[in-house]
Amino acid sequence: MDETLERYRQSGLIDDKRFGATMARSLAERGASRQAIKAKLCGRGIAADVIEEVVEGLNRDGGSELDAARALVRKRKLGNYRPASERREHFRRDLGVLARAGFSFDTAKAALGDEGDEDEGF
Repeated sequence: MDETLERYRQSGLIDDKRFGATMARSLAERGASRQAIKAKLCGRGIAADVIEEVVEGLNRDGGSELDAARALVRKRKLGNYRPASERREHFRRDLGVLARAGFSFDTAKAALGDEGDEDEGF
């Protein structure tokens, strides 16, 4: 069994780095925080050093944490994607959604406030 796995690794059929990079990119595009990406990859059995390398690759490729937060805001219809009459009422709830997704307060606030209208009154 170990021989087979080693042969697959050498041939490139099993490549944790490639798998991790693909999964991380997909998760980031769907609005996952770096913290959530790390947890998901760790849960899939990827080594910690490979996870760090993959996340650094995400940062280098231009996909910022704020972009991921904005994707989640868009996907969940939070912040400026709500009707204007409901934004102020749900602002704290929306911050909580982003915090539970692993985003920092500053990133969450920027994602909610920088989308669309400049006059949201928070």
